[in-house]
Amino acid sequence: MRERSGTAAGQIRYPTVPLGLSVGGACDTRFAGVEEEFKRNFREHSEVGASVCVRVGGATVVDLWGGIADPDTGRAWGLDTVGVIFSATLGAAATCVHLLAGRGEIDLERPVAAYWPEFARKGKDQITIHDLLAHRSGVSAVREPLPEGAFFDPELMADLIAAEAPFFPPGQQHGFTGICFGYVLDALIRRTDGRSLGRYFADELAGPLGLDFWIGSPPQVEGRIAPMLLPEMDPVTAAEFFLLSTDHDSVPGLVLGNSGGYLSPGPRNFDCREGHAAQIPSTGGITNARGLAALYEPLAFPGVDHHGVCFDAEAVAWLSTAHSAGYDHTLRHNTRYGLGYMLAVDNRWRPPRQRDSLLIGPHAFGHTGFGGTVGFADPTHGLSFGYTMNRMSSALSIGGRAQRLIDATYRSLGSLDEGESDDQLPGGAEGTGSPCPAFSGSRNPLSASWPHLPSSATSWGPNSCAT
Repeated sequence: MRERSGTAAGQIRYPTVPLGLSVGGACDTRFAGVEEEFKRNFREHSEVGASVCVRVGGATVVDLWGGIADPDTGRAWGLDTVGVIFSATLGAAATCVHLLAGRGEIDLERPVAAYWPEFARKGKDQITIHDLLAHRSGVSAVREPLPEGAFFDPELMADLIAAEAPFFPPGQQHGFTGICFGYVLDALIRRTDGRSLGRYFADELAGPLGLDFWIGSPPQVEGRIAPMLLPEMDPVTAAEFFLLSTDHDSVPGLVLGNSGGYLSPGPRNFDCREGHAAQIPSTGGITNARGLAALYEPLAFPGVDHHGVCFDAEAVAWLSTAHSAGYDHTLRHNTRYGLGYMLAVDNRWRPPRQRDSLLIGPHAFGHTGFGGTVGFADPTHGLSFGYTMNRMSSALSIGGRAQRLIDATYRSLGSLDEGESDDQLPGGAEGTGSPCPAFSGSRNPLSASWPHLPSSATSWGPNSCAT
C-alpha cells in the first residue's frame, strides 16, 4: 500500500490519468454502457488503474482494462496486470469448500472440530462448518497480539484461532469472520484433503478453469502485480467500522490493527513479495477482473461441467440463500450472507455511517474485497462479473466505481431502467448509492440458445452435472 510522495496521510493526491490514455480490451456493443461507465470512472471518479470483465451465457461480453498500474514507474495497466483482492479471496476459499462438500469429502452440518479437534477449545466445539460459512461462529478476530509476519504462517494462525474464544454466542448472531474465515477453511482442507487451501485452489479450480488467479503467487507473476493505493478516509463520512477501529481492543480494531504488519504500511505488508508469495487464504488472492468472472462462471451455470468443475443446481440455490441477515457485529452495518458468499443488501436508507450497500441481483452471490474489488455470479442471467482496481475506495463495501459498472451491466441485460442513475443518490464520486435493480425474468435476453439449467437435483456433486 503506497502513499504518493510528498503527501501526508489523509491528504493523498492520486495521479491524474491522462485523458488520452487508451482503454484496452473488447466490449460487445450490447454492453456499450459498461464501457462508457468504465471510461467515466477515469474521467470523473479518479480511477487510476482497473479492469472489468462480464461473462453472460458462457461468453465474454466485456473484458476491459486501462489506466496506470504503478504510478511510481508509470507502468500501464495491461492485459495481464493483476492485483491483491483482499477479502474477495474468501469467495474463492468458500468455493473450494463447496467443491469438497459436493464430492462428499466434508459435511457442512458437522462441527468444525469433527475435522479439526483443536478448534473445539473455549466453547467452539459445536460450531458447524455451516455456522462458519454463514458468519455465525463468533470467531471474528484474534485477541492475541500477532507477531510480525504472522499472516505468512497458516499453521501459526490456525493455532492462535483455535485458542480463541468467540466474541458472541455461536449461532445466535452474525458478524463478518474476515481474517479468521480463510484460515479456518485452510485448516479444514489441510486436515481432510491434505493440501493447503492455496494448493487445492490451484489444482482444482484455477488450473482446470485456466485462471490467472493465485492464493500464493509464483515469482514470475511479480512484475505484473499492481501496487495498491491508500484510500482517502473522511472522518465526517467514514463508516462506523473504520471509526471504531481506533479502539485497538474492539473487533474492528483487532481486524485492522492486529495483522502482524500485513495491513499496515511497512516492509512486510500485502505489497511485498513475501506477502504475494504467501498462501494467505483470507486476503492474499491475486488476480484481475477476468480471473474473478471466470471463477464464478461455474456457479452462474450450475449443473454444467466446466472442465471438471461442476456445482449442483440445488446446492447453488441453497448456498446463495440468505443464512444470516441483519446487523453485522463486526462490520457494524446490515449485511446478508449465503454460505460463504455475500448477498445483495441495500443500506441507503440507514444512518450516514451505515449506508454501505451491495446492489446486485436478488439471486446473485459473490464477495467484495477491501478497497472495492468485487466478483459475483448471478444464475438468473447466467452472469459472472469481476472488477479490480489499485486505487482503493474508502467505502466498506465496494464504492461507487464498482457499483456503476454493476448497474450498467444489469441495464445491458434489461434489468435496470435506463433513466436511473447512482449520481442521483448521496455519496458523491465515491458514493455507494445506486438504484435497486428491477429484475425482469430468468431468461438470458442476449441469446435464444439459453443453456438448460436443471430445476432440481437429487444429489450435490458431479453426478448431477451435464457435460
